[in-house]
Amino acid sequence: QNWMQYRLIKKYLEILTADQTLVVQSGHPLGLFRSDPSAPRVILTNGLMVGMFDNPKDFTRAAALGVANYGQM
Repeated sequence: QNWMQYRLIKKYLEILTADQTLVVQSGHPLGLFRSDPSAPRVILTNGLMVGMFDNPKDFTRAAALGVANYGQM
């Protein structure tokens, strides 16, 4: 999203422990959550358009805001 989000994610990764998972949604770190050591260290979702928002009008709006993209990442 931006350099502040990048720095936050970097900081979270620096302090991440074996029993935590970092959750990132559309480029925004939501935080560290306690998890099993065998669980993924990071869960990441980007640009998902689902349900009633999965239409061209809402996608165009989200893309203009920079929170959705089309195609491969």
